[in-house]
Amino acid sequence: MTIKQLGGVFGRNPEFNEVDVKKISIESSVQPSLEINNTGSDGDILSIEKNGSAVGSLGNFSTRLYIESDGDATGLLFGAADVAPRKNGANISDSVSLGNSTNKFKYLYLTRNVVMDNGYGIDFSATAGTGTSELLNDYEIGQWTPTYTTTGTDFDSITYNFQHGEYVKIGQMVWVSFQFRTTAVTVGSASGNLRIGGLPFTVGNQNAGDTVGPVGTFKSFASGSPEVVSPVNGATQMQVVSQDSTIQDYSIIGTGSNANWLSGNIIYLVN
Repeated sequence: MTIKQLGGVFGRNPEFNEVDVKKISIESSVQPSLEINNTGSDGDILSIEKNGSAVGSLGNFSTRLYIESDGDATGLLFGAADVAPRKNGANISDSVSLGNSTNKFKYLYLTRNVVMDNGYGIDFSATAGTGTSELLNDYEIGQWTPTYTTTGTDFDSITYNFQHGEYVKIGQMVWVSFQFRTTAVTVGSASGNLRIGGLPFTVGNQNAGDTVGPVGTFKSFASGSPEVVSPVNGATQMQVVSQDSTIQDYSIIGTGSNANWLSGNIIYLVN
């Protein structure tokens, strides 16, 4: 059955072509086939509306929607219009197959991003494990800006020669690297222990107190030996520690130009 663009099955009166269909059922003794196509200059092949307003569409002139059975699997395929989504019963490039004879993914080809709702991700619970969660629901890469700060009164002012930080977040695990150096420091009434601030994510409460990361470079400090950094639970900071586990205080900071050069990396967990 074909509804022509101008005439329609009820003639040329457009009012008769507004058909409210609750359900379409196709029954055939042979393999059924349904193709919805628009040969005009624009518009979607299949649009979904609610109360007269479009809420989505399936297919346009660059993509089409196909429902197909190849004899041993039934699937829903999205593919580019200028290629056949299936050829000789096999998936080819630029197509997606959803479902097979066991109602599971058999092949998946995507040319766009997969977007998850907040709190959802890839669930690996089908594999054996003893962890509290097997859901991968976050991945992120980016940059952050390391700074010097203290646990007490902060420095009056700090001018930086350079500040650079990178991070990768996979689920609850965060890897950060940092490298920064000061040009001038006004200590003023600074007090407390020295810390590195600006971490991209708050440190979780599950990090052990002895979680440390090595410092690759420490140079031109006034005193001390800041050779290790350790994440501070519940904060976006790391404390600076010497090799003998002595927590370094604000007084190790040098006030001259091109001083307090620190670089390193660490892995920590978030809640």
